[in-house]
Amino acid sequence: MPKTLTPAQQQAIDHPEAPILQDINTWAGAGSGKTEVLAQRAVRLLTEGVEPADRIAFTFTEKAAGELKERIELRAAEKVPRYQDLPPVGRGMFIGTTHGWALQNLRELGGIYETLDGLDDEQEWALLLRVARRLGVVGLFAKAGGTQDHKVATAPAIEVFLRSVDILYDEGLEASVLAKDEPDFARAVERYEWLLEEMRLLPFRSMIRRAAQELAPGGRLRHKPGSRFLPRSGG
Repeated sequence: MPKTLTPAQQQAIDHPEAPILQDINTWAGAGSGKTEVLAQRAVRLLTEGVEPADRIAFTFTEKAAGELKERIELRAAEKVPRYQDLPPVGRGMFIGTTHGWALQNLRELGGIYETLDGLDDEQEWALLLRVARRLGVVGLFAKAGGTQDHKVATAPAIEVFLRSVDILYDEGLEASVLAKDEPDFARAVERYEWLLEEMRLLPFRSMIRRAAQELAPGGRLRHKPGSRFLPRSGG
């Protein structure tokens, strides 16, 4: 059975459809019962007839998502006994990470996305360790520091390169402008993007960006169930 809830936790569970953060000052640290509150709130909505596909529950890790799924089914069976024998109450509801949602929905669009594999931050770092010098990443770092390539360590060069790529994507800089102002960096980025495409890999940093583009006006994910809860680029 669930542990006794605090008044604030019960308020979050019972809160109406409007975004909770607009009305409740929410602070929840480690061990404060976030999973329990999310599970009971999901069960309340689902057992009241809300379509599972119209709800999304984001967590930070896949492990946490698995725990949340189990908790939802457990609390649903406790609240409505028939759910002990029926298919999962949360079937069709996405419970996972933002990156997982992005990759799953991009794949459903088909085309180039259908065959892509996700590349998490550690895997991307490992890949760049193998190819950084060939891509020109180390040379860029050496040039910026006024030294020779062989005197530069690979790790700091990769760190600066990835931070710069994030800025490039976040600011939406045009390739033509980048090629004019920073031709060496533009060539390194072009080589890296080509390599990822050839290897059929989509880094985490690109998953969210691609999904945001598809959620923007005219995007193919714009009217997908649950997409109204997510931030969109371009309005």
